[in-house]
Amino acid sequence: DIVYLNSGMYSVIATDANGCELRDTFVIERANPAPPVLSPDGTVLTCPGKSVLLQAQAVLLPDYQYQWREGSQLISGASDSVLMVSGDGVFQVRLVGLACNSTWSNTVTLQNLADITPTISAFGNFNLCGMDSLTLSALFSAPIGIAYQWYSGQIPIQGATTELLRVSDPGTYQVEYVSGECKSALKKVEVTQSLPPIINILGAGLLSIEGTYTNIQWLTGDNVDWVPAPGNAN
Repeated sequence: DIVYLNSGMYSVIATDANGCELRDTFVIERANPAPPVLSPDGTVLTCPGKSVLLQAQAVLLPDYQYQWREGSQLISGASDSVLMVSGDGVFQVRLVGLACNSTWSNTVTLQNLADITPTISAFGNFNLCGMDSLTLSALFSAPIGIAYQWYSGQIPIQGATTELLRVSDPGTYQVEYVSGECKSALKKVEVTQSLPPIINILGAGLLSIEGTYTNIQWLTGDNVDWVPAPGNAN
């Protein structure tokens, strides 16, 4: 006969008609079912009021069912292979049965797109200092299926939907993530421009410049070779 045994060490003795015995010892190991595979995987960006369908795939053995959790909290009544969720959260699923449970599945993290703010950097700084243009970069690439939208002030820049934006004028620039009608928070930066100094001739060999500067270096030369003017570093 076949007897279903729990995990552990067992011995069996078989005796034939002549009274000869054959003894053997064996071990039944605890065999947990394989964990489900949860999709979609990783981080999923959602929109306010929108739901996401989570689906678990597994070999469902007799007397087993699914068990879902959000974070470390079990979700009451969630015992099917699918789960409809909305809002932020971290979700996993496993198989539970009378004998033993599977380990938890891979993790799905739901994050509201409206709660995310891009970060902007520039190759150098945000000042058009001696440059015709500079490149702004939205740090941390948008997830798959999420696009960018850049603005000049409050006006969307036509076709500016990638991670990088080259600008040649000072002003206010903004960027956001976009997925259909769903948008992230806007990130704003100010691009400034340092203009060449205007020199005023005061007479009696005195010169002055307009504006306020951190450092001033006067140069003397012949329009070809320029060297610092002695004694006029600031």
